[in-house]
Amino acid sequence: MHVFGTRSFGEARVADVLEHAAISRKTFYEQFADKEACFMAAYEAAAQRVRDSVRVASRDQDDWDSSVRAGIEALLNFLAAEPELARLLLVEVTGAGPSALRARAGAVRSFAAMMARTSDEDAPLSAQVAAGGIWEVVHAWVLDGRAEQLPELADALFECARTQIEPGGSDEVKAATA
Repeated sequence: MHVFGTRSFGEARVADVLEHAAISRKTFYEQFADKEACFMAAYEAAAQRVRDSVRVASRDQDDWDSSVRAGIEALLNFLAAEPELARLLLVEVTGAGPSALRARAGAVRSFAAMMARTSDEDAPLSAQVAAGGIWEVVHAWVLDGRAEQLPELADALFECARTQIEPGGSDEVKAATA
């Protein structure tokens, strides 16, 4: 994860991974088909850690406002505490190929589902829009090297989510007709 969190995907080399992990080329290729497969394994591991953090924080809340606020805060605090993972998850994923972009879209859908308190497949359009907007703002801050400052965004991002998503309502229709 360190290699992909400190260099662009294009600049990272298998040799960098070998050196950092202190493994042989043979061992690397026994585990991964190529650099992209290695990146995807690192991405999935990091994404799972973030998902777990967000889910734990949000599920322990009774009402929608508290749940969404806790999820957003958990996301921002995790990324601020792990700036290399933040870079891997939000910046380098965009240049790592189609599989990585699909995984990123899945992460955004998962975040939308958390905010809508539904499954990934059932996340309403308004929650997907809110999650995508949050993801893009966070991406810009990480790209600018401001990952450690992400928790400062919690109130503003929560307000954006609250104005976009109608908890328990039929916002799919509202969003489509607005």
